[in-house]
Amino acid sequence: MQELTEQQLLTLSRNCRASSYFPQAKEEALAETDQYRMQRDKEFQLRQSEVMGSQSNISEEIEEQTLAKMKELKEL
Repeated sequence: MQELTEQQLLTLSRNCRASSYFPQAKEEALAETDQYRMQRDKEFQLRQSEVMGSQSNISEEIEEQTLAKMKELKEL
C-alpha cells in the first residue's frame, strides 16, 4: 500500500471538508434566494394592490362626476 505524504493528506483533508461545505453552502444560498424572492413578491403584491385600489377610486370619482354632469345637463 502506498503511503501518502503530508501534503497529500492535507489536500485530501481539504477536499473532504470542501465537498461537505459546498452542498451546505448551496442549500443556504437557495434558502436566502427563496426568502428574498418571497419578500420582493410580497412587496410587489402590496404595491400592485395600492395602485389598483387608487385606479378604481379614480374611476369611481370620474363615474360620479359624469353622472352629476349628466343630471345637471338634464335639468337645464
